[in-house]
Amino acid sequence: MKELDFTITADLVRQLKGRSARMIGNKLTYAENDIESDTMVIFFHGMGADHRTFADILPKHPCRGIAPTLYGFEAGLAFRPALSLQDHSILLRAIF
Repeated sequence: MKELDFTITADLVRQLKGRSARMIGNKLTYAENDIESDTMVIFFHGMGADHRTFADILPKHPCRGIAPTLYGFEAGLAFRPALSLQDHSILLRAIF
């Protein structure tokens, strides 16, 4: 399993309904098992968790697996806006 991050750009923030300039430059963190597969499975954590929740599952999964930490759930993030599911979807689609 490898941990990666994706930087949120101004163009991406402009697509969000719950946008804030404070989001620009922040990073979305995610884990990936880096398996070649025609199928990709995205693992979503529950409230108060992050991508590390799936550290034991990802390496054993037979398909490509991605476990993103939803924006606002990152450890140590001072700014935690409430985003809609649609906004989270926009952010996640930008990663992949």
